[in-house]
Amino acid sequence: MLDAAARHAGFPYAVLGVGIMVRLIWALLVPVVPVSDSLSYDLFADRLSRGLGYTWLDGSASAFWPVGTSAIYALLYRLFGTGHGVIVGFNILLFVPILLLSMRLTTRWFGAHAAAIAGVMLAFWPMQVEFTTILASELIFTTLVLIIVSLWDAESLSPLRRGILLGIVLAVASYVRPTALLLTCVLMLSAAARGRARGVFQPR
Repeated sequence: MLDAAARHAGFPYAVLGVGIMVRLIWALLVPVVPVSDSLSYDLFADRLSRGLGYTWLDGSASAFWPVGTSAIYALLYRLFGTGHGVIVGFNILLFVPILLLSMRLTTRWFGAHAAAIAGVMLAFWPMQVEFTTILASELIFTTLVLIIVSLWDAESLSPLRRGILLGIVLAVASYVRPTALLLTCVLMLSAAARGRARGVFQPR
């Protein structure tokens, strides 16, 4: 049955709808209660949104957490107010590219059956659902990594355009989690493994 469903063009969107419903139910049952890192992201985002800089309550600056996550939340707070409902909505919205890009890449590499399994797992995976009501970098970073991999795998893009787009998204990802910088090494190794030792700008 899963094989037949996987071959249907609307299957990813059906899984998407189910996943969104699961996350909405979670959001209704589990409130946003910022603690630990989440509390810091929330505080920094609030202060950034009010023009007070990336600072603690006493005005002292910190670079312990990269600014990216708080800056994204600050933009949301500036546009929609500081209620945590906007964070919940944003986290649910991030599920859309996470699911669709994951299924697209899995289909390309391993086939429709594997993509169907991956999609269903993502829709119900406990940690993925739990992050709906958590202020954290995980969902943002996952989305950016999937975009990076999708760009790297985009055969339709010219090497120059692909390189520029990859550079932009890698830069954004590094502001969310500095470990994104290591992805450049991964991509270079991937290029070498494919016989493109000169990297992304190697002519086809």
